[in-house]
Amino acid sequence: MEGVKADACRLKEIREAYERVIKDMAGCNSDRMMSYSGGAYDSKRHRLMVWGGGHSTYAGNELYAFDLSAAKWIRVTEPSPPVLENALDAERKVMQPQSPHWHDSKFPPAPISVHSYDQLEYLPDQDVFFAAGGATYSANGYASGLVWLFDLNRSDASGWSQAPMPGKAYGLFEFNMSTAYDPVSGRVLMRGYSEAGSFDPSARTWNITQRKLRSRGLGTVGEIDPKRRVFIVIGGGSAELYRISPSGEFGEMQALVTSGDKEIEQCYAPGLTFDTKADRFVAWCGKGEVYSLNLEKRLWVKHVPKSGVVPPDPADTPGIRGTYGRFRYMPEYNAFVLVSGMRSNVFVYRLADDKGRIP
Repeated sequence: MEGVKADACRLKEIREAYERVIKDMAGCNSDRMMSYSGGAYDSKRHRLMVWGGGHSTYAGNELYAFDLSAAKWIRVTEPSPPVLENALDAERKVMQPQSPHWHDSKFPPAPISVHSYDQLEYLPDQDVFFAAGGATYSANGYASGLVWLFDLNRSDASGWSQAPMPGKAYGLFEFNMSTAYDPVSGRVLMRGYSEAGSFDPSARTWNITQRKLRSRGLGTVGEIDPKRRVFIVIGGGSAELYRISPSGEFGEMQALVTSGDKEIEQCYAPGLTFDTKADRFVAWCGKGEVYSLNLEKRLWVKHVPKSGVVPPDPADTPGIRGTYGRFRYMPEYNAFVLVSGMRSNVFVYRLADDKGRIP
């Protein structure tokens, strides 16, 4: 990805915009745009979308994609000045809400750079890229309360549009939430900080169905089994399970009690996706081992690689922590795609054969 990257840190208009929230951009480093950030798989164009930065890492809000058909990286959009929900009070050294939100009128409204965690999804019915909340590039990494949607038929910042999240920080939204797209209801499911709900992309509204949950743990990721109507959350020692209604409503939180090679649940922000051919949740933490979960048996199985071609551990990549949505299942290829860093290769993995049999 190094060959197509931009460097928003050097652009005058972006630096001037960020002076409202951060006085020193010396830490702005484009090599760290995947730090605490994830991705989504655009199945229409066969592309792994990657977007992030945020807090004290990188200020750019441009979108990148790895095109599987062409086997190359592309920069989908250019960086632009962001919408700011808060501004820095230099004397008091605190962030103050802005109403209305500030943005440079010379540019279309576009999102602030964030640690995107597990909050990125592709919505096939609308053909848009979805991003919710995150820890913003700012003096204190305040939590964004906005949803951003990018029209993938566009190639500039005018493709962005926004929607709010309900309530205040530490309810539905905060920094690290867990999301998954539900193909049955057509909604985005989100296990937030202490609430859980779903987003209707057509109406651009939220429905919160679980409140007063225990506060989320950092380094968690979520995914749905659309057939069994189950949403799970793992990572950093968390292991939760929710029944999901046909309309995308969360049931009560249950403990996900498993056996087998369950050390994957301790991994900080693993990649987690659902393999429709093998009919399994599949997770990756680092290097060659891949883990699959038989939900009916509640059994994790570790799959050892059959060759020496293995991806690097995110923990060994400077500035990167976790994988989140940068490990995705591609149903049209019956394979997975993974990227661990800007200077890393892209890797492809297959678990089951075309009949769903796991060797």
